[in-house]
Amino acid sequence: MSGVVYLVVSGHYSDFRVHAAYTAKPRAEQVVSRLNSFGLGGYDGFWVQGVPLDTEPRPRKRYSVFIALSDGEEIDRFSYSPDPWSNEPLVIGKRFSILATEDEGDDDAVLGESTRSYDAALKAAQDRRTRILARREGVA
Repeated sequence: MSGVVYLVVSGHYSDFRVHAAYTAKPRAEQVVSRLNSFGLGGYDGFWVQGVPLDTEPRPRKRYSVFIALSDGEEIDRFSYSPDPWSNEPLVIGKRFSILATEDEGDDDAVLGESTRSYDAALKAAQDRRTRILARREGVA
């Protein structure tokens, strides 16, 4: 049997948890949406992580860059290898609240992550910041 299982996960490092596994991505996304609406997932909520079945793990470095939502200045950058089953390049950008609250204050940050490079992670964070600011201004 081969395919993908879709995990509902939360946390990082020592508090990383797998909460459920689904064979259908839409069902996993539905559960994530419901859990995130309850506000139970810590500072970055729950998300879906697809893991291929019956494949050998391949360690891959993930680059992360935090930039300030207020002015776009870089706050921090680091790299780590969290997902040895990731066979596809990853590039994401998402809002990250330093205070772990729902309000979007000036002390919020945007996180960009990539398995390609720091530059790709930085671009993902900058693109996400631009979308957030456009939405706040009513242009998006």
